[in-house]
Amino acid sequence: MEFEVRRAGAEDAAIIHAITRKSYAEYLGVLNPPQKAQSETVEDVAQAIALGGAGILFADGLAVGSVRFARVGEDVLIERLAVLPEPRRQGAAKALLAFAEAQDRAAGARMARLGVRLRLAGNVLLYRSQGYQRRRKTSSLRARI
Repeated sequence: MEFEVRRAGAEDAAIIHAITRKSYAEYLGVLNPPQKAQSETVEDVAQAIALGGAGILFADGLAVGSVRFARVGEDVLIERLAVLPEPRRQGAAKALLAFAEAQDRAAGARMARLGVRLRLAGNVLLYRSQGYQRRRKTSSLRARI
């Protein structure tokens, strides 16, 4: 499957909101505390895009994934990486991660950070395979970009 990622604007907030909610739905009732992504509104997503940025992943012309990012000092914080179930394990998450890193590397960021629930072992493995390492005893992972 071939993927294309493009930078999102505020006009894409509803699409990103829907992708995030559908992608994270499998964790409802599983994670405690619940993920904040499930209580976000479209307006919250639009605000996050305005404060940082976002990317939308397309496969065969359909939006199937998204990621948000924001600068925090010299670092970029990558958040809400979401991929719908069908295109998972085909490189979609890696494409979104690379996109977010490239956007901020071009703007001068040197490190990327993201948070991950440590009990989501598959997600932790994905990020570690991309060079992210756990910082101290937190759920924050970091990589040089």
